[in-house]
Amino acid sequence: MIMMMVEERPYFVDSATLEEDCRRKMNTYISALRSGYVRQLAADRGISETAGIEIVLFSSTEPTAMVKEMIELVNSELADERVTARWESWAPDVVDSEVVERALVTEAIGSVGAGWEFALVWANLRGQPGFRWDSGGRTTRKMPRRH
Repeated sequence: MIMMMVEERPYFVDSATLEEDCRRKMNTYISALRSGYVRQLAADRGISETAGIEIVLFSSTEPTAMVKEMIELVNSELADERVTARWESWAPDVVDSEVVERALVTEAIGSVGAGWEFALVWANLRGQPGFRWDSGGRTTRKMPRRH
């Protein structure tokens, strides 16, 4: 399961504030995980098992050293709880609608389990100026495995 954090402000502007915001968000996510709240939300939506929890920070600029240190701390301290963290670029020149669609479909497929026949993914995303995407209700069908 993936928990996403999106930071639309660039890290080179007032980084101390952004670092503190990231620390608060990370602590909130970890508290929600440890309290069982996240797993309960997943169970309420029919997701009973996960391979772990991945916290992904998306931002248009590379995080500061302190934010990277927080990510590494999550990876080292929460590995036994099957929790990992990482950073991904959200820069418009790196992420386009095809990348977003592929990520959403991959997550939807992983969430519905092995017995599914089809999945309907409907998403409307708005982000940085010029980035707007509507899936239009994409249908994904399970493909037979080839040996």
